[in-house]
Amino acid sequence: MKRQVWESELSKLEKIPPTKVYDKMKLSFDDLDRKEKQIFLDLACFFLKLSTKINVDNLKSLLKDDKSDNSVIFGLERLKDKALISFSEDNIVSMHDSLQEMGCEIVRQESIEDPGSRSRLWDPNDIYEVLKNDKVTEAIRSIRIQLTTIRGLKLRPHIFAKMSILKFLEISSELDAYGFEVQLGEGPLFLATELRFLSWDCYPLKSLPQNFSAEKLVILKLQLSKMEKLWDGVKNLVSLKGVYLEHSYELKELPDLSKAINLEVLDLSFCYRLTTVHPSIFSLAKLEKLNLRYCGSLTILSSDSHMHSLNYLILDYCKNLTEFSIISKNMEKLDLSWTKQMKALPSSFGHQRKLKSLNLTESGIQRLPSSINNLTQLLHLNLSCCRELETIPELAPSLKTLDFRDCKSLQSIPELPQTLLCLDAENCESLQTLPKLHPYLKTLKLRNCKSLHTIPNLPPSLETLDAQSCSSLQTLPMLPLSLKNINARDCKSLKTMLLLPSTSVEQLRANRTRVLLWNCLNLDQHSLVAIQLNAQISVMNFADHNKVVYVYPGSFVPEWLEYKRTNNYVIIDLSSTPSSPMLNFIFGFVLGNYEGTAIENELTVKITLSDGDGEGERDSVEMIIDYCRWTIESNHVCVMYDRRCSNFLNSRAQNQTSFKIQAQIVLHTYHTLFRKTTVMRPDMVLGFGVSAITSSTYNNFIQQMSMSQFH
Repeated sequence: MKRQVWESELSKLEKIPPTKVYDKMKLSFDDLDRKEKQIFLDLACFFLKLSTKINVDNLKSLLKDDKSDNSVIFGLERLKDKALISFSEDNIVSMHDSLQEMGCEIVRQESIEDPGSRSRLWDPNDIYEVLKNDKVTEAIRSIRIQLTTIRGLKLRPHIFAKMSILKFLEISSELDAYGFEVQLGEGPLFLATELRFLSWDCYPLKSLPQNFSAEKLVILKLQLSKMEKLWDGVKNLVSLKGVYLEHSYELKELPDLSKAINLEVLDLSFCYRLTTVHPSIFSLAKLEKLNLRYCGSLTILSSDSHMHSLNYLILDYCKNLTEFSIISKNMEKLDLSWTKQMKALPSSFGHQRKLKSLNLTESGIQRLPSSINNLTQLLHLNLSCCRELETIPELAPSLKTLDFRDCKSLQSIPELPQTLLCLDAENCESLQTLPKLHPYLKTLKLRNCKSLHTIPNLPPSLETLDAQSCSSLQTLPMLPLSLKNINARDCKSLKTMLLLPSTSVEQLRANRTRVLLWNCLNLDQHSLVAIQLNAQISVMNFADHNKVVYVYPGSFVPEWLEYKRTNNYVIIDLSSTPSSPMLNFIFGFVLGNYEGTAIENELTVKITLSDGDGEGERDSVEMIIDYCRWTIESNHVCVMYDRRCSNFLNSRAQNQTSFKIQAQIVLHTYHTLFRKTTVMRPDMVLGFGVSAITSSTYNNFIQQMSMSQFH
């Protein structure tokens, strides 16, 4: 039965009494063979109840009866064909809630009065009674225990020995209950030799039982454990695919894992006391992911062995790591961020030709090996906060993002690859020049590059330019039509911005949405005139945008705004405005000085509507202009369109032709996520203007611009 048919049947079943629904769905279950039924019930009563999802490949290993058992593959396909389960694009199994409930009910019916005699346990109440009264039996195949539901129980260690065929065990803790652990009584702990899946949060002992047979174990998860070691000696771990020991703060060593020949994932993140990694790990041919994040006691990670399958290596915040030399030709992601004792990468580093992402943020790297340009598939290179890095060798030719933020000693950047989409050189205070910018670049961030005097020609694809506080910059080159966001705040030496000629019809194609020129007080008159026209064009082209904001030095409300005054309110009369179901409103403000603060403020303007005489119902809405902590050193003009605010005014205009619009500045300071302070600054608005725009107004403007091209 195909999935569409089943879904149709399930919708019909919703109208049938529950008993009959169960009977009807069970017919499909009864049609399965023994192995298929077992797989279905394991999914319904255990794996689909886990907080983390298990992919299909791991399920195939977990559900096998033995190494040669291939029936699981056929069983999963049969369940899929009968629409009892489905596979997502990322290879995760799911099941309809009604079918899962049916599976759980089938297991309940195995022993209605005695839960301990059922094959699978998941219900907290049933589990509490079974454990409290020592009623577990060898029938139990899987059990899910939530730590918070057995609080106060002291478990006898032998209780696990009674579950001799136990295959799947999860003892889980909610996030807010971490630290609460199982209370074990006196005596040795025995775990079933049949275990395939062992997940035990806050495991309370210093190691796993020495007699524990892990030959059939596929997944081992012991997060937040109190273990100092896993076990002594070498165990046969031929089935093991994943080991997850995150936040095992007391873990000091790993055993010999040389027999874990199928291990794919090893997660040791936040194992603060782990000083070394057993060398057997480097010989694991199938290991794909190794996570050592926050292993702060680790000093060396080095091997001459080639790790054939390793593609994901995480070492961020290994603060004492001084030596790193791991090579894998299949490595795709390497994170060495915040490894402050790391001074250099090995010269052979360029052999990892499949590397796509390299993160060296806040590392102690002083130089990069010249072989880095051999990384022909490298897409993302992050060198932010490498404060001792002075020079960069030739870069990989495939890069799309390049991050040099806070490389304060960096004086120059080598030739950029033509594939580059984003260059971030924020706070590179020693950077004096930039190389040629290639055609595909979309984002250029140069904030606080105080030694930068010029910017090369901007590519035609550029969308964002952030040159805030480039205090030596005197000229911005020709701004391409593609450029949407320009931030030149506090460029106090800036004299010239090169825009297309003010009469050029080409400007109508520009889609600028945010241009911030706070404190650019040395801009020449020609640049200011061009900026003012550009602002008018951009707010007229608001149809494709939710918001347009222009800020530039000035003391006068733009002449082209229909209603304007030298205070903070206007009264508009729309009686002669052509009827339109949708009026759009454009705003202009003159803002006075503002003394900056140490805390960033949200600079907003509050628009309040009332009757023409200022009486009657008052409504208000706020528009965000910018986020600021800097000082506004002189008067500035702000021209903006905000769709939400415009819609707010339009709703008033549909019922009232004349009303008063008042503007005042509001500063919001967010101290925490849930606490803010608000300061009203009506004195900052020194002039205010509004225009109501209809389609005919816009068309007339376009026509005038087009005609000006020929005069």
